[in-house]
Amino acid sequence: MRGWLARFHGEYPRLYTVLAVRRTEVTAGGAMRRLVIEAARFQLQRRGASAEWLLIYWCIDGPGVVFHRCPAQSVALQRLSDEPTEIDIVFSSTPTATAQVSDRHCR
Repeated sequence: MRGWLARFHGEYPRLYTVLAVRRTEVTAGGAMRRLVIEAARFQLQRRGASAEWLLIYWCIDGPGVVFHRCPAQSVALQRLSDEPTEIDIVFSSTPTATAQVSDRHCR
């Protein structure tokens, strides 16, 4: 999965480093949404630039990605294990996943 996510960051080589990734589901807008949650480091390639620690929520079932800044790498990795809430993600009313579709993808 790390390689798959790295392709999304390919436009900016060496700027994003994937630290850890997990997949989960959250109910948003009255429907279940599948998410990939990524902890990442963002490092500008200029002298004196400090790293930014991000938690990125990728919505599988529709357009949506949300970047949350974290104060430290340890915070990003800790928040990775927290269950997301509806306010953590972007969602639209369509498309949605059903429990059956989600179960098939987990096997």
